[in-house]
Amino acid sequence: MRSEWLNWCETLSEAELLAPQVGGVGSIAKTMLHIIDVEWSWIRRIQGQSDEEYQLGSEDSLEQIIQLNHRYHNEVKAFVDAWEPEWEKRLYDDGHPPFDRWGEIMRHLIAHEIHHIGQLSVWARQLGYEPISANVIGRNLLEK
Repeated sequence: MRSEWLNWCETLSEAELLAPQVGGVGSIAKTMLHIIDVEWSWIRRIQGQSDEEYQLGSEDSLEQIIQLNHRYHNEVKAFVDAWEPEWEKRLYDDGHPPFDRWGEIMRHLIAHEIHHIGQLSVWARQLGYEPISANVIGRNLLEK
């Protein structure tokens, strides 16, 4: 679904992509980047790896956001593909409460993306565009 949204973003003008929006993290571009960055950051943190928040600069283009998504996605996919059932209850302890289980964090990542997809859908309609369907039925996700 994220790839579909990124493809959809390619149909927007730069002004539409960067225009301030009510809610979210500021703009369509910043929201897409936020979705990508939060997923990657959490996956790295629960594995005990460092993460650095990517800041959208004025020189960044949608193409750079798409490339970042591809780069981060490879790392996230490798982690998800390697998922073991016992990781579900593994405790994430970074020294600062609350201490959540890995399974809870993974569910949070799913809810986080769905939340922002809802915002993108509203903004798309406000701009006069048809949003990408959030429906997971018929996407054959278990076969991908």
